[in-house]
Amino acid sequence: MNFMGSSNRELILLDYNTKPKYTTGIVNIMLSPSLYTLKKEPLEIKYKRQAKALAPSVLDELLDDDFDYSYDVFKDDDGVWVFIAYDKSKIIKMLDGIDINRVYFAQESFELFYQPISLNSTQALGLVDGIVTTIPKVAFKEGQRFLSFDSSFSPKGRGFKLSKSSNEFIDVKNSIILSVIFTLFAISFGIEGYEYSSSISNQSTNELLENYPSLQSKYSRDSISAKYNKIDKNERAKREFLKSLSSIVKYGAKLQTLIITEKLMVATMSIKDKSIYSDMSKSIKIKDMGNGIIEFRESI
Repeated sequence: MNFMGSSNRELILLDYNTKPKYTTGIVNIMLSPSLYTLKKEPLEIKYKRQAKALAPSVLDELLDDDFDYSYDVFKDDDGVWVFIAYDKSKIIKMLDGIDINRVYFAQESFELFYQPISLNSTQALGLVDGIVTTIPKVAFKEGQRFLSFDSSFSPKGRGFKLSKSSNEFIDVKNSIILSVIFTLFAISFGIEGYEYSSSISNQSTNELLENYPSLQSKYSRDSISAKYNKIDKNERAKREFLKSLSSIVKYGAKLQTLIITEKLMVATMSIKDKSIYSDMSKSIKIKDMGNGIIEFRESI
C-alpha cells in the first residue's frame, strides 16, 4: 500500500499481514500497529531521553520475552508520553531489498485515521479511544466507507532512521572518510561530550528517577499510575477484545452483532462447522449459544 510522504518520497505502509508493494528508489516507511506495541503514560518527565530510558519498564508486561525490542517515545497532542516497542529484526526482514529513508509509526499521524482506512480485503485501520488499531471490516456498520491512501498524505512526527546493518557494506574509501569524520567529531566535542554520552547510555532507571523527585518514590509513581489506571485499563481491554475478535473471524466465523458499552463488550457470530468452535475454544474464551451461534464476551 503506497502513497507519497514527506520529501516527495514514496511512503509504504508496512503491515505484518499484508505483503508490501514498492517501486525502485529510496522510500519512507509507516508501521501499522501490527509491528509495534504501544502504551500511553502521563509521567512527569521533561526530556525524551529520560522517558526512553523508562520505556522497557513501562512496556514490560505487554511484551514477549522471546524478542529483542527497540524503543521510541514521543508526546501526543495532550502532552502525554507515548511509549512504543518494536522488533527491529522483524521489520528489517520484511524490508529486505528496500532502500529506506525514514520510518514512522501510524500513531504519530493518528488524526488521519478518524475515517477508517482500508488495509486489505478484511481489515482496516481505525481509532479506538485515540489509538490507531487494526479492526476487522465486519466490525463496522453495514455500508461503511473505507478510505484509501493517496499522494496527498504526509506523515506527522520526525520518525527515525532504521539501520539495516546486516545488509550494509562500506568500502575502504568510505570507511576512511567516516573515520576522519568521527575523529573530527570527537575532537570538536571533547572528552566532556564523551563522558556525557556514556553517562546517558549507562544511566539506570533508578538514577533517572532520582533526578525527578516527583517520581523517585514508589508512592509518587503509584499515585500517578492509579490516577490513570482506569483509563488505561479500558483502552487496553478494547484493543485486546478487537484483536481477539479479528482472530475469531479468521477462523471462518461471521459476525452477527457487536455491542460495546462502558462496562461490557459482546459479539455474537455464526459458524457453519462445529469443528471451528472446538478449535477456537482452545485459545479464546467463547460460548456455544446453540444453533450455530457463538458468543464472545469481555468486561471492561
